[in-house]
Amino acid sequence: METQQNHGSNLAAIKDQLERGWRISVQSVLHSVGTQELRHYISILRREPGIHIESVWTTADNGKRFKEYFIAKPKAA
Repeated sequence: METQQNHGSNLAAIKDQLERGWRISVQSVLHSVGTQELRHYISILRREPGIHIESVWTTADNGKRFKEYFIAKPKAA
């Protein structure tokens, strides 16, 4: 069971990866943060003002599909 302290540090680690411009997936977060609950944390982060998280479906070399999440870069005017 995830403790409140782990919840906060997981959320901070995921937010940090997104703010660094990384594209993250459930698998990548499992390895880097140690949680499979990426969709839960994305839901929380999407409610924060000023954070616009987008997602795209990606196909791996083995044909399996998964979502990648990232913060959209502002479009040049």
